[in-house]
Amino acid sequence: MVEATSQQALPHASSAARRSRVPTILALAVGLSGVINVWEGIWSKQFTFLEWMEEFLPFDISQHGRMLLFCGGLFLLLLSRGLYRRKRAAFLLTFGLLALSPLLHLSNGFNWHHAIAQLFLAAALFHWRAEFRALSDESSVRWAVVITAAMLALLTVFGMVSFHTYAGQISGERTFWRDLQCSLELIFLQSTDTLTPEGSHAEIAFRSISEVGVIFGITALFLFLRPVLPHRSTRHGRQCDKAAKIIAEHGNDPLDEFALLSDKRHFFTTNGSSMISYALWRDVAVTLGDPVGPPQQAGTAIAEFINFCSEQDWHPVFYLARRDYLHAYRKVGFRIFKIAEDSRINLCELTLAGRKFQGLRTAHNKLEKLGWSIQWLEGKNLPPDTLRELNIISSSWLAARGAIEMTFDLGSLAPPSLEPADIAILHDASGKALAFATWLPYAQAQCRSLDMMRHEPANRNVIDTLIVACLLDYRERGITEVSLGNAPLANLDQREMDSLEEKAVRLLYERFDQYYGYRSLFEFKNKFHPQWSGRYLAYRGVPYLLPAMAAIARVHLPAGLTKFLRS
Repeated sequence: MVEATSQQALPHASSAARRSRVPTILALAVGLSGVINVWEGIWSKQFTFLEWMEEFLPFDISQHGRMLLFCGGLFLLLLSRGLYRRKRAAFLLTFGLLALSPLLHLSNGFNWHHAIAQLFLAAALFHWRAEFRALSDESSVRWAVVITAAMLALLTVFGMVSFHTYAGQISGERTFWRDLQCSLELIFLQSTDTLTPEGSHAEIAFRSISEVGVIFGITALFLFLRPVLPHRSTRHGRQCDKAAKIIAEHGNDPLDEFALLSDKRHFFTTNGSSMISYALWRDVAVTLGDPVGPPQQAGTAIAEFINFCSEQDWHPVFYLARRDYLHAYRKVGFRIFKIAEDSRINLCELTLAGRKFQGLRTAHNKLEKLGWSIQWLEGKNLPPDTLRELNIISSSWLAARGAIEMTFDLGSLAPPSLEPADIAILHDASGKALAFATWLPYAQAQCRSLDMMRHEPANRNVIDTLIVACLLDYRERGITEVSLGNAPLANLDQREMDSLEEKAVRLLYERFDQYYGYRSLFEFKNKFHPQWSGRYLAYRGVPYLLPAMAAIARVHLPAGLTKFLRS
Protein backbone atom coordinates (compact mmCIF):
# COMPACT_ATOMS: atom_id res chain seq x y z
CA MET A 1 0.00 0.00 0.00
CA VAL A 2 2.85 2.38 0.72
CA GLU A 3 4.31 1.60 -2.69
CA ALA A 4 1.02 2.35 -4.41
CA THR A 5 0.60 5.66 -2.62
CA SER A 6 4.08 6.76 -3.57
CA GLN A 7 3.64 5.77 -7.20
CA GLN A 8 0.52 7.88 -7.45
CA ALA A 9 2.40 10.88 -6.13
CA LEU A 10 5.31 10.47 -8.53
CA PRO A 11 3.82 12.01 -11.72
CA HIS A 12 2.81 15.13 -9.82
CA ALA A 13 6.29 15.45 -8.33
CA SER A 14 7.94 15.06 -11.74
CA SER A 15 5.60 17.65 -13.27
CA ALA A 16 6.41 20.06 -10.46
CA ALA A 17 10.11 19.57 -11.09
CA ARG A 18 9.63 20.48 -14.78
CA ARG A 19 7.62 23.58 -13.90
CA SER A 20 10.29 24.79 -11.51
CA ARG A 21 12.87 25.24 -14.28
CA VAL A 22 11.35 28.49 -15.57
CA PRO A 23 11.58 30.35 -12.23
CA THR A 24 15.08 28.93 -11.79
CA ILE A 25 16.17 30.40 -15.12
CA LEU A 26 14.72 33.75 -14.10
CA ALA A 27 16.54 33.55 -10.76
CA LEU A 28 19.80 32.86 -12.59
CA ALA A 29 19.24 35.85 -14.90
CA VAL A 30 18.64 38.14 -11.93
CA GLY A 31 21.67 36.66 -10.20
CA LEU A 32 23.82 37.27 -13.27
CA SER A 33 22.81 40.93 -13.19
CA GLY A 34 23.84 41.06 -9.54
CA VAL A 35 27.20 39.38 -10.15
CA ILE A 36 28.05 41.84 -12.94
CA ASN A 37 27.08 44.79 -10.73
CA VAL A 38 29.26 43.54 -7.88
CA TRP A 39 32.16 42.86 -10.28
CA GLU A 40 31.96 46.30 -11.83
CA GLY A 41 31.59 47.88 -8.39
CA ILE A 42 34.99 46.44 -7.48
CA TRP A 43 36.81 46.49 -10.85
CA SER A 44 35.02 49.10 -12.94
CA LYS A 45 36.62 49.60 -16.37
CA GLN A 46 34.82 49.46 -19.69
CA PHE A 47 31.02 49.32 -19.98
CA THR A 48 30.86 48.18 -23.61
CA PHE A 49 30.40 44.53 -22.72
CA LEU A 50 27.89 45.41 -20.01
CA GLU A 51 25.81 47.50 -22.37
CA TRP A 52 25.57 44.50 -24.71
CA MET A 53 24.73 42.11 -21.84
CA GLU A 54 22.08 44.50 -20.52
CA GLU A 55 19.93 43.77 -23.58
CA PHE A 56 19.45 40.19 -22.38
CA LEU A 57 19.11 40.71 -18.63
CA PRO A 58 15.89 41.43 -16.69
CA PHE A 59 17.33 44.44 -14.87
CA ASP A 60 19.39 47.47 -15.84
CA ILE A 61 23.04 47.38 -14.86
CA SER A 62 23.65 50.58 -12.96
CA GLN A 63 26.68 52.61 -14.03
CA HIS A 64 26.53 55.46 -11.51
CA GLY A 65 29.27 54.63 -9.02
CA ARG A 66 31.17 51.75 -7.53
CA MET A 67 29.41 51.79 -4.17
CA LEU A 68 26.00 51.86 -5.81
CA LEU A 69 27.05 49.14 -8.24
CA PHE A 70 28.23 46.94 -5.41
CA CYS A 71 25.17 47.50 -3.19
CA GLY A 72 22.81 47.14 -6.13
CA GLY A 73 24.51 43.86 -7.02
CA LEU A 74 23.99 42.55 -3.50
CA PHE A 75 20.33 43.55 -3.74
CA LEU A 76 19.93 41.57 -6.97
CA LEU A 77 21.78 38.57 -5.55
CA LEU A 78 19.50 38.48 -2.52
CA LEU A 79 16.50 38.75 -4.82
CA SER A 80 17.87 35.98 -7.03
CA ARG A 81 18.40 33.70 -4.04
CA GLY A 82 14.84 34.36 -2.91
CA LEU A 83 13.49 33.44 -6.34
CA TYR A 84 15.56 30.27 -6.39
CA ARG A 85 14.11 29.32 -3.00
CA ARG A 86 10.58 30.07 -4.32
CA LYS A 87 9.98 32.90 -1.87
CA ARG A 88 6.61 34.60 -2.21
CA ALA A 89 8.12 37.94 -1.15
CA ALA A 90 10.87 37.64 -3.78
CA PHE A 91 8.24 36.95 -6.44
CA LEU A 92 6.23 40.03 -5.53
CA LEU A 93 9.27 42.33 -5.47
CA THR A 94 10.74 40.97 -8.71
CA PHE A 95 7.44 41.05 -10.56
CA GLY A 96 6.84 44.62 -9.45
CA LEU A 97 10.30 45.74 -10.57
CA LEU A 98 10.02 43.95 -13.92
CA ALA A 99 6.56 45.37 -14.59
CA LEU A 100 7.51 48.95 -13.68
CA SER A 101 11.01 49.04 -15.11
CA PRO A 102 10.01 50.01 -18.71
CA LEU A 103 7.98 52.95 -17.37
CA LEU A 104 10.77 54.11 -15.09
CA HIS A 105 13.16 54.41 -18.02
CA LEU A 106 10.91 56.34 -20.41
CA SER A 107 12.64 59.54 -19.38
CA ASN A 108 16.02 58.13 -20.46
CA GLY A 109 14.90 57.06 -23.91
CA PHE A 110 12.69 54.05 -24.52
CA ASN A 111 14.70 50.89 -25.26
CA TRP A 112 12.10 48.61 -26.75
CA HIS A 113 14.39 45.54 -26.82
CA HIS A 114 14.96 45.86 -23.09
CA ALA A 115 11.31 46.65 -22.38
CA ILE A 116 10.07 43.60 -24.29
CA ALA A 117 12.56 41.35 -22.45
CA GLN A 118 11.46 42.71 -19.08
CA LEU A 119 7.76 42.39 -19.83
CA PHE A 120 8.28 38.88 -21.17
CA LEU A 121 10.05 37.85 -17.98
CA ALA A 122 7.34 39.54 -15.90
CA ALA A 123 4.68 37.59 -17.81
CA ALA A 124 6.59 34.32 -17.34
CA LEU A 125 6.98 35.04 -13.64
CA PHE A 126 3.25 35.77 -13.32
CA HIS A 127 2.38 32.59 -15.22
CA TRP A 128 4.44 30.46 -12.80
CA ARG A 129 3.34 32.38 -9.70
CA ALA A 130 1.96 29.23 -8.08
CA GLU A 131 5.54 27.96 -7.76
CA PHE A 132 6.40 30.69 -5.27
CA ARG A 133 4.84 29.43 -2.04
CA ALA A 134 7.66 29.76 0.48
CA LEU A 135 6.77 32.05 3.36
CA SER A 136 8.99 34.47 5.22
CA ASP A 137 9.45 34.85 8.95
CA GLU A 138 6.62 37.04 10.25
CA SER A 139 8.62 38.87 12.91
CA SER A 140 11.44 39.55 10.43
CA VAL A 141 8.93 40.93 7.93
CA ARG A 142 7.54 43.25 10.60
CA TRP A 143 11.06 44.50 11.32
CA ALA A 144 11.62 44.98 7.60
CA VAL A 145 8.50 47.14 7.37
CA VAL A 146 9.62 49.20 10.38
CA ILE A 147 13.13 49.64 8.97
CA THR A 148 11.81 50.57 5.53
CA ALA A 149 9.36 53.13 6.92
CA ALA A 150 11.98 54.63 9.25
CA MET A 151 14.57 54.73 6.46
CA LEU A 152 12.17 56.39 4.06
CA ALA A 153 11.12 59.03 6.61
CA LEU A 154 14.64 59.81 7.85
CA LEU A 155 16.26 59.98 4.41
CA THR A 156 13.44 62.12 3.03
CA VAL A 157 13.76 64.57 5.90
CA PHE A 158 17.57 64.49 5.64
CA GLY A 159 17.38 65.20 1.91
CA MET A 160 15.02 68.15 2.22
CA VAL A 161 17.05 69.66 5.08
CA SER A 162 20.26 69.18 3.09
CA PHE A 163 18.76 70.83 -0.01
CA HIS A 164 17.77 73.81 2.11
CA THR A 165 21.17 73.97 3.85
CA TYR A 166 23.20 73.78 0.63
CA ALA A 167 20.76 75.74 -1.53
CA GLY A 168 23.62 77.81 -2.96
CA GLN A 169 25.30 74.63 -4.32
CA ILE A 170 22.19 73.23 -6.02
CA SER A 171 20.82 74.25 -9.38
CA GLY A 172 17.22 73.88 -10.48
CA GLU A 173 13.89 75.24 -9.43
CA ARG A 174 13.43 74.49 -5.75
CA THR A 175 10.04 74.12 -4.10
CA PHE A 176 8.84 71.89 -1.30
CA TRP A 177 7.43 69.35 -3.73
CA ARG A 178 10.50 69.35 -5.97
CA ASP A 179 12.75 68.79 -2.94
CA LEU A 180 10.51 65.91 -1.92
CA GLN A 181 10.56 64.46 -5.43
CA CYS A 182 14.35 64.73 -5.60
CA SER A 183 14.77 62.91 -2.26
CA LEU A 184 12.49 60.05 -3.33
CA GLU A 185 14.25 59.73 -6.69
CA LEU A 186 17.63 59.46 -4.98
CA ILE A 187 16.29 56.81 -2.58
CA PHE A 188 14.43 54.64 -5.08
CA LEU A 189 16.00 55.42 -8.49
CA GLN A 190 19.54 56.22 -7.31
CA SER A 191 19.65 59.26 -9.64
CA THR A 192 17.71 62.45 -10.30
CA ASP A 193 17.36 65.22 -12.90
CA THR A 194 15.05 67.29 -10.72
CA LEU A 195 17.93 69.05 -8.94
CA THR A 196 21.65 69.09 -9.73
CA PRO A 197 24.48 69.37 -7.15
CA GLU A 198 27.20 71.85 -8.11
CA GLY A 199 29.30 71.89 -4.92
CA SER A 200 31.19 69.29 -2.91
CA HIS A 201 28.87 69.41 0.10
CA ALA A 202 25.77 69.04 -2.06
CA GLU A 203 27.34 66.14 -3.98
CA ILE A 204 28.13 64.39 -0.70
CA ALA A 205 24.53 64.88 0.47
CA PHE A 206 23.11 63.52 -2.81
CA ARG A 207 25.45 60.52 -2.75
CA SER A 208 24.75 59.82 0.92
CA ILE A 209 21.00 59.67 0.34
CA SER A 210 21.46 57.17 -2.51
CA GLU A 211 24.01 54.97 -0.79
CA VAL A 212 22.27 54.85 2.60
CA GLY A 213 19.02 54.09 0.78
CA VAL A 214 20.65 51.10 -0.93
CA ILE A 215 22.14 49.82 2.34
CA PHE A 216 18.84 50.07 4.21
CA GLY A 217 17.07 48.53 1.23
CA ILE A 218 19.38 45.51 1.27
CA THR A 219 18.89 45.10 5.02
CA ALA A 220 15.11 45.24 4.64
CA LEU A 221 15.23 42.79 1.72
CA PHE A 222 17.31 40.34 3.76
CA LEU A 223 14.69 40.45 6.51
CA PHE A 224 11.84 40.10 4.02
CA LEU A 225 13.38 36.92 2.61
CA ARG A 226 14.35 35.17 5.85
CA PRO A 227 13.01 31.62 6.30
CA VAL A 228 10.45 31.00 9.01
CA LEU A 229 12.51 30.97 12.20
CA PRO A 230 12.24 28.41 15.02
CA HIS A 231 10.08 30.42 17.39
CA ARG A 232 8.85 28.45 20.35
CA SER A 233 5.33 27.18 19.79
CA THR A 234 2.79 27.85 22.51
CA ARG A 235 0.89 24.79 21.30
CA HIS A 236 3.64 22.32 22.17
CA GLY A 237 1.63 20.68 24.97
CA ARG A 238 -1.46 20.13 22.80
CA GLN A 239 0.68 18.88 19.93
CA CYS A 240 2.41 16.41 22.24
CA ASP A 241 -0.93 15.06 23.42
CA LYS A 242 -2.05 14.56 19.83
CA ALA A 243 1.28 13.00 18.88
CA ALA A 244 1.14 10.67 21.89
CA LYS A 245 -2.27 9.36 20.77
CA ILE A 246 -0.95 8.58 17.28
CA ILE A 247 2.13 6.89 18.74
CA ALA A 248 -0.02 4.84 21.12
CA GLU A 249 -2.08 3.57 18.18
CA HIS A 250 0.52 3.19 15.42
CA GLY A 251 3.99 3.53 16.95
CA ASN A 252 6.42 0.64 16.50
CA ASP A 253 9.79 2.39 16.42
CA PRO A 254 12.20 2.68 19.39
CA LEU A 255 12.56 6.37 18.52
CA ASP A 256 8.89 7.12 19.21
CA GLU A 257 9.26 8.22 22.84
CA PHE A 258 11.87 10.84 21.86
CA ALA A 259 9.24 12.47 19.64
CA LEU A 260 7.47 13.72 22.79
CA LEU A 261 10.43 15.61 24.25
CA SER A 262 10.47 19.40 24.33
CA ASP A 263 13.10 19.76 21.59
CA LYS A 264 10.70 18.36 18.99
CA ARG A 265 8.04 19.94 16.82
CA HIS A 266 5.21 17.98 15.28
CA PHE A 267 3.71 17.98 11.82
CA PHE A 268 0.31 16.36 11.31
CA THR A 269 -1.09 15.28 7.97
CA THR A 270 -4.23 16.84 6.58
CA ASN A 271 -6.43 13.98 7.78
CA GLY A 272 -4.72 13.99 11.20
CA SER A 273 -3.90 10.30 11.15
CA SER A 274 -0.11 10.56 10.76
CA MET A 275 2.60 12.57 12.45
CA ILE A 276 6.22 13.51 11.79
CA SER A 277 8.40 14.81 14.61
CA TYR A 278 11.32 17.07 13.77
CA ALA A 279 13.76 19.63 15.13
CA LEU A 280 14.67 22.84 13.33
CA TRP A 281 18.13 24.32 13.01
CA ARG A 282 18.29 27.46 10.90
CA ASP A 283 16.43 26.45 7.71
CA VAL A 284 16.91 22.67 7.98
CA ALA A 285 14.13 20.51 9.43
CA VAL A 286 15.59 17.23 10.72
CA THR A 287 12.98 14.53 11.24
CA LEU A 288 13.25 11.84 13.88
CA GLY A 289 12.77 8.73 11.81
CA ASP A 290 9.77 8.06 9.57
CA PRO A 291 6.14 9.17 9.74
CA VAL A 292 4.13 7.59 12.54
CA GLY A 293 0.69 6.50 11.42
CA PRO A 294 -0.99 3.98 9.13
CA PRO A 295 1.78 2.44 6.97
CA GLN A 296 -0.26 2.83 3.79
CA GLN A 297 -0.34 6.62 4.32
CA ALA A 298 3.42 7.07 4.81
CA GLY A 299 3.96 8.25 1.22
CA THR A 300 1.28 10.90 1.62
CA ALA A 301 2.72 12.03 4.97
CA ILE A 302 6.20 12.39 3.45
CA ALA A 303 4.89 14.40 0.49
CA GLU A 304 2.80 16.68 2.72
CA PHE A 305 5.74 17.32 5.03
CA ILE A 306 7.97 18.22 2.09
CA ASN A 307 5.34 20.67 0.84
CA PHE A 308 5.02 22.11 4.35
CA CYS A 309 8.78 22.64 4.55
CA SER A 310 8.78 24.31 1.13
CA GLU A 311 6.15 26.75 2.32
CA GLN A 312 8.30 27.58 5.37
CA ASP A 313 11.44 27.92 3.21
CA TRP A 314 13.01 24.95 5.01
CA HIS A 315 14.98 22.00 3.71
CA PRO A 316 13.64 18.64 4.99
CA VAL A 317 16.06 15.90 6.01
CA PHE A 318 14.77 12.48 7.07
CA TYR A 319 17.17 11.13 9.69
CA LEU A 320 17.29 7.46 10.75
CA ALA A 321 14.69 6.37 8.21
CA ARG A 322 13.95 2.66 8.05
CA ARG A 323 14.32 0.40 5.03
CA ASP A 324 10.55 -0.17 4.89
CA TYR A 325 9.98 3.37 3.60
CA LEU A 326 13.00 3.93 1.37
CA HIS A 327 10.97 3.55 -1.83
CA ALA A 328 8.66 6.36 -0.62
CA TYR A 329 11.64 8.72 -0.24
CA ARG A 330 13.03 7.72 -3.62
CA LYS A 331 9.66 8.40 -5.25
CA VAL A 332 9.83 12.06 -4.20
CA GLY A 333 13.35 12.35 -5.62
CA PHE A 334 15.38 12.14 -2.40
CA ARG A 335 18.86 10.63 -2.25
CA ILE A 336 19.52 7.92 0.34
CA PHE A 337 22.45 6.30 2.04
CA LYS A 338 22.87 4.18 5.15
CA ILE A 339 23.93 6.10 8.23
CA ALA A 340 23.44 3.62 11.10
CA GLU A 341 22.15 0.21 12.20
CA ASP A 342 19.45 -0.52 14.75
CA SER A 343 20.13 -3.55 16.94
CA ARG A 344 17.11 -5.69 17.92
CA ILE A 345 16.94 -8.79 20.11
CA ASN A 346 13.97 -11.16 20.01
CA LEU A 347 13.56 -12.10 23.67
CA CYS A 348 11.37 -15.07 22.81
CA GLU A 349 14.46 -16.64 21.23
CA LEU A 350 17.01 -15.33 23.75
CA THR A 351 19.38 -17.91 25.17
CA LEU A 352 22.81 -17.76 26.71
CA ALA A 353 23.65 -21.31 25.69
CA GLY A 354 26.43 -22.02 23.25
CA ARG A 355 30.02 -21.02 22.79
CA LYS A 356 29.37 -17.58 21.31
CA PHE A 357 27.52 -16.51 24.49
CA GLN A 358 30.30 -17.62 26.84
CA GLY A 359 31.32 -14.04 27.60
CA LEU A 360 27.75 -13.01 28.43
CA ARG A 361 27.26 -16.06 30.68
CA THR A 362 30.42 -15.15 32.56
CA ALA A 363 29.21 -11.57 32.98
CA HIS A 364 25.82 -12.75 34.24
CA ASN A 365 27.34 -15.18 36.72
CA LYS A 366 28.95 -12.22 38.49
CA LEU A 367 25.58 -11.35 40.00
CA GLU A 368 25.43 -14.48 42.12
CA LYS A 369 29.20 -14.92 42.55
CA LEU A 370 29.84 -11.39 43.85
CA GLY A 371 26.50 -10.84 45.55
CA TRP A 372 25.41 -8.10 43.16
CA SER A 373 21.74 -7.22 42.60
CA ILE A 374 19.50 -5.38 40.14
CA GLN A 375 16.99 -2.79 41.36
CA TRP A 376 14.16 -1.72 39.05
CA LEU A 377 12.53 1.70 39.44
CA GLU A 378 10.00 3.71 37.47
CA GLY A 379 11.26 7.00 36.12
CA LYS A 380 8.09 8.83 37.11
CA ASN A 381 8.48 7.69 40.75
CA LEU A 382 12.24 8.00 41.12
CA PRO A 383 13.24 9.11 44.66
CA PRO A 384 15.26 12.37 44.75
CA ASP A 385 18.16 10.69 46.59
CA THR A 386 18.39 8.01 43.91
CA LEU A 387 18.29 10.63 41.15
CA ARG A 388 21.20 12.48 42.79
CA GLU A 389 23.13 9.20 42.97
CA LEU A 390 22.53 8.51 39.28
CA ASN A 391 23.60 12.05 38.39
CA ILE A 392 26.90 11.52 40.21
CA ILE A 393 27.55 8.32 38.25
CA SER A 394 26.57 10.03 34.98
CA SER A 395 28.75 13.08 35.63
CA SER A 396 31.74 10.88 36.48
CA TRP A 397 31.19 8.81 33.35
CA LEU A 398 31.01 11.93 31.15
CA ALA A 399 34.08 13.47 32.78
CA ALA A 400 36.14 10.30 32.33
CA ARG A 401 35.28 10.22 28.63
CA GLY A 402 35.67 13.96 28.17
CA ALA A 403 32.13 14.03 26.75
CA ILE A 404 28.98 16.14 27.01
CA GLU A 405 25.31 15.18 26.95
CA MET A 406 23.72 14.71 23.54
CA THR A 407 20.01 14.98 22.76
CA PHE A 408 17.48 14.52 19.93
CA ASP A 409 17.48 10.69 19.79
CA LEU A 410 19.25 10.26 23.14
CA GLY A 411 17.75 10.75 26.56
CA SER A 412 19.02 12.30 29.78
CA LEU A 413 18.37 12.28 33.51
CA ALA A 414 16.02 15.24 33.19
CA PRO A 415 12.52 14.40 34.52
CA PRO A 416 10.68 14.71 31.14
CA SER A 417 13.06 12.19 29.58
CA LEU A 418 12.98 9.83 32.56
CA GLU A 419 9.23 9.82 33.17
CA PRO A 420 8.28 6.95 30.80
CA ALA A 421 11.48 4.97 31.45
CA ASP A 422 12.26 1.81 33.37
CA ILE A 423 15.50 2.30 35.32
CA ALA A 424 17.70 -0.66 36.18
CA ILE A 425 20.43 -0.01 38.79
CA LEU A 426 23.25 -2.47 39.48
CA HIS A 427 24.32 -2.59 43.16
CA ASP A 428 27.31 -4.33 44.65
CA ALA A 429 27.11 -6.49 47.79
CA SER A 430 27.32 -3.40 50.02
CA GLY A 431 24.42 -1.69 48.24
CA LYS A 432 26.53 0.82 46.36
CA ALA A 433 25.29 1.71 42.87
CA LEU A 434 27.84 0.68 40.22
CA ALA A 435 25.91 1.36 37.02
CA PHE A 436 22.45 2.04 35.65
CA ALA A 437 20.51 1.73 32.40
CA THR A 438 17.29 3.38 31.26
CA TRP A 439 14.81 1.62 28.99
CA LEU A 440 11.99 3.27 27.05
CA PRO A 441 8.79 1.53 25.90
CA TYR A 442 7.73 1.23 22.26
CA ALA A 443 5.26 -0.76 20.16
CA GLN A 444 2.37 -0.24 22.60
CA ALA A 445 4.72 -1.00 25.53
CA GLN A 446 5.31 -4.56 24.29
CA CYS A 447 8.98 -3.77 23.63
CA ARG A 448 11.79 -1.83 25.27
CA SER A 449 14.63 0.29 23.89
CA LEU A 450 17.95 0.89 25.66
CA ASP A 451 18.62 4.59 26.10
CA MET A 452 21.22 5.62 28.68
CA MET A 453 23.81 3.26 30.15
CA ARG A 454 26.33 4.75 32.57
CA HIS A 455 28.80 3.27 35.03
CA GLU A 456 31.41 4.46 37.49
CA PRO A 457 34.73 4.94 35.68
CA ALA A 458 36.46 2.48 38.06
CA ASN A 459 34.00 -0.30 37.11
CA ARG A 460 34.38 -0.62 33.36
CA ASN A 461 33.21 -4.23 33.01
CA VAL A 462 29.90 -4.04 34.83
CA ILE A 463 27.68 -2.89 31.94
CA ASP A 464 27.64 -6.37 30.34
CA THR A 465 26.37 -7.81 33.61
CA LEU A 466 23.68 -5.15 33.90
CA ILE A 467 22.40 -5.48 30.31
CA VAL A 468 22.27 -9.29 30.38
CA ALA A 469 20.33 -9.19 33.64
CA CYS A 470 17.89 -6.68 32.13
CA LEU A 471 17.32 -8.84 29.06
CA LEU A 472 16.57 -11.93 31.15
CA ASP A 473 14.26 -9.98 33.48
CA TYR A 474 12.35 -8.54 30.53
CA ARG A 475 11.98 -11.99 29.02
CA GLU A 476 10.44 -13.22 32.26
CA ARG A 477 8.05 -10.23 32.30
CA GLY A 478 6.73 -11.04 28.81
CA ILE A 479 8.50 -8.29 26.84
CA THR A 480 8.89 -9.65 23.32
CA GLU A 481 11.70 -7.51 21.91
CA VAL A 482 14.34 -5.03 22.95
CA SER A 483 16.38 -2.59 20.92
CA LEU A 484 19.91 -1.82 22.02
CA GLY A 485 19.69 1.43 20.04
CA ASN A 486 21.47 2.66 16.95
CA ALA A 487 25.12 2.17 16.06
CA PRO A 488 26.17 5.03 13.75
CA LEU A 489 27.98 4.01 10.56
CA ALA A 490 27.84 0.32 11.48
CA ASN A 491 27.83 -2.44 8.85
CA LEU A 492 28.06 0.07 6.03
CA ASP A 493 28.17 -1.39 2.55
CA GLN A 494 30.62 0.58 0.43
CA ARG A 495 28.41 -0.11 -2.58
CA GLU A 496 25.67 1.94 -0.93
CA MET A 497 28.01 4.94 -0.66
CA ASP A 498 28.63 5.51 -4.33
CA SER A 499 29.05 9.29 -4.31
CA LEU A 500 31.92 11.50 -3.23
CA GLU A 501 29.78 13.45 -0.77
CA GLU A 502 28.63 10.26 0.96
CA LYS A 503 32.21 9.03 1.22
CA ALA A 504 33.16 12.43 2.64
CA VAL A 505 30.50 12.05 5.34
CA ARG A 506 31.86 8.62 6.21
CA LEU A 507 35.37 10.08 6.48
CA LEU A 508 34.04 12.85 8.73
CA TYR A 509 32.39 10.31 11.04
CA GLU A 510 35.56 8.26 11.17
CA ARG A 511 37.51 11.35 12.24
CA PHE A 512 34.94 12.01 14.98
CA ASP A 513 35.22 8.45 16.30
CA GLN A 514 37.79 9.64 18.83
CA TYR A 515 35.11 11.90 20.36
CA TYR A 516 32.04 9.68 20.22
CA GLY A 517 33.42 6.12 19.98
CA TYR A 518 31.27 4.76 17.14
CA ARG A 519 33.35 1.64 16.66
CA SER A 520 33.42 0.69 20.34
CA LEU A 521 29.66 1.26 20.57
CA PHE A 522 29.05 -1.11 17.67
CA GLU A 523 31.40 -3.71 19.12
CA PHE A 524 29.65 -3.52 22.50
CA LYS A 525 26.19 -4.06 21.02
CA ASN A 526 27.40 -6.78 18.70
CA LYS A 527 28.41 -8.89 21.72
CA PHE A 528 24.71 -9.53 22.31
CA HIS A 529 24.31 -10.91 18.77
CA PRO A 530 21.33 -8.76 17.79
CA GLN A 531 19.57 -8.62 14.46
CA TRP A 532 20.81 -5.53 12.63
CA SER A 533 18.43 -3.32 10.66
CA GLY A 534 19.65 -0.42 8.54
CA ARG A 535 18.90 3.22 9.27
CA TYR A 536 19.19 5.75 6.47
CA LEU A 537 19.50 9.43 5.70
CA ALA A 538 17.15 10.79 3.03
CA TYR A 539 18.00 14.22 1.67
CA ARG A 540 17.08 16.34 -1.31
CA GLY A 541 20.38 16.36 -3.21
CA VAL A 542 24.11 17.02 -3.16
CA PRO A 543 23.89 20.79 -2.39
CA TYR A 544 21.84 20.03 0.72
CA LEU A 545 24.03 17.30 2.24
CA LEU A 546 26.54 19.44 4.14
CA PRO A 547 23.83 21.72 5.64
CA ALA A 548 21.94 18.55 6.56
CA MET A 549 24.94 17.06 8.36
CA ALA A 550 25.57 20.36 10.16
CA ALA A 551 21.93 20.46 11.26
CA ILE A 552 22.03 16.83 12.46
CA ALA A 553 25.13 17.57 14.52
CA ARG A 554 23.59 20.74 15.95
CA VAL A 555 20.25 19.23 17.04
CA HIS A 556 22.22 16.55 18.90
CA LEU A 557 24.38 19.17 20.62
CA PRO A 558 22.29 21.87 22.32
CA ALA A 559 25.44 23.26 23.95
CA GLY A 560 26.99 23.82 20.54
CA LEU A 561 29.53 22.07 18.34
CA THR A 562 32.41 24.15 19.69
CA LYS A 563 31.80 22.97 23.24
CA PHE A 564 31.52 19.40 21.96
CA LEU A 565 34.92 19.63 20.25
CA ARG A 566 36.48 21.14 23.35
CA SER A 567 35.08 18.41 25.59
